[in-house]
Amino acid sequence: MVSALSLPNHDQLRGMEDRAVSAILPVLKATGLIFWFIPDPEPHNIRIGIPSERRADFLDAMGRLGGDLVVSWQGSAGFRSTPSSGASATGSDSPAVLWVHHESRVASRRDALDAARAVQVEFWAPDGSGVHEAVVRNPYTGAVRIGDAQITVRARTGHELPTFEAFGTPDIREVRFPIDAVYLWVDDADPAWRERRDRTVSLLAADASHLESLSDARFRQHDELRYSLRSLSQFAPWIRHVFLVTDQQRPGWLNEDCPRISVVDHRDLFGGRGRLPTYNSHALSARLHHIPGLAEHFLYLNDDVFFGRRTGAELWFDGNGQTRFHSTRTTTDTTDLRDDSPLAGARNHTFALVKQLTGRVRRRNLMHGPHAFSRQLLLDLEATMPEEFERTWGHQVRSGTDLVIERLASQVGHSWGRAIDTRRLVNYEYFNTGLSESQDRLRAALEARRADTLCINDGEGPVPVSERTRIMQGFLQAYFPVPSEFER
Repeated sequence: MVSALSLPNHDQLRGMEDRAVSAILPVLKATGLIFWFIPDPEPHNIRIGIPSERRADFLDAMGRLGGDLVVSWQGSAGFRSTPSSGASATGSDSPAVLWVHHESRVASRRDALDAARAVQVEFWAPDGSGVHEAVVRNPYTGAVRIGDAQITVRARTGHELPTFEAFGTPDIREVRFPIDAVYLWVDDADPAWRERRDRTVSLLAADASHLESLSDARFRQHDELRYSLRSLSQFAPWIRHVFLVTDQQRPGWLNEDCPRISVVDHRDLFGGRGRLPTYNSHALSARLHHIPGLAEHFLYLNDDVFFGRRTGAELWFDGNGQTRFHSTRTTTDTTDLRDDSPLAGARNHTFALVKQLTGRVRRRNLMHGPHAFSRQLLLDLEATMPEEFERTWGHQVRSGTDLVIERLASQVGHSWGRAIDTRRLVNYEYFNTGLSESQDRLRAALEARRADTLCINDGEGPVPVSERTRIMQGFLQAYFPVPSEFER
């Protein structure tokens, strides 16, 4: 495993991508090569197309460049890398795609640190009539005519790059609107917070159903937020701004000078409505659409949710503004028939409201991942059932008559034509650290890195808390070792 001490920081990672693009541009211009930028609504690399008959010219120029860039490719000998000064050593492989990146990139192309830090050079194949065909699929076009006029567009690195008109018009599914992220977070080790919670427990102790909602497992944290933000910064750079909802708290490591994050206190979130202090995530999530400055489209995440690889906003939103929600194959019926907890009660109460509003209901479970929301949809739901929202805001702990806002918004939104059920479009993994088998599954996930999102839940099970902490923190540090701009 790569040592975290040898890894670059977030700004250096961004710089590697910039430097690779900046180094290649003079090569292309000096050799007079025709090239074109290939945008992608779900980007993994900066992509550039070059006529395949000019492959040798490009490689020769890269070989003269020297410096600290590396050229990688896959060919008959498997995955290979060489310094740019040895780029001509590709020999008989004649690869259709090369990756040019900084020398500190590790050998495996699967490594999450550099998945989005390379320039992907694609050698498009001629058909003999002046048309060149794509060697890697893109959502815009499979062929270009070299003699056609070019336009200029801006890449995510800020570089102005030439491309063809076919690449200049957004795809109808492509998301071009701003998207924010909202987290709920609590530091359960804070003495002042624990005193407020214990006071609430003593007042509600007469109702045993509240005790499960106030258990330590509901609030215990293992520094997950730090790593969730690292995953967001690394794999979801299209997030415009992060709002962190807390109860008079701040993570000690938080960089409050970062312009991309704001802390929202519970008092400001509720604005005199509801009842504080609250330990009810249902009440909090039913107020998110009142955060000042929040984008129309946003993701709601718990701090135990992580992005596992580079993803596009199109996994959670459609280009027309509709939200996407992700159902699992399992239903809630089996558990709810044996479950009299406030959580199950709230779920069933929400289903009853969905049926009342729409005449139908979907009892599939939702993935424990990012939930996509539209502010206007939530405002419309609140206007439709104001008493239900007021009741939920007033519950200090989970109640069987709460709204479960992600279920309400997804199902009613779908019925109103404003949300889409993707039926497990996201490659998702869920882990309960209370179960012993999770350790082997986490090890496999770390090696494969195929999940779009991961949820690592501190759930019920026999594994001791100290062991859970060790397993979780070891996994998170190995998967997300690079500090983000949200940290001091």
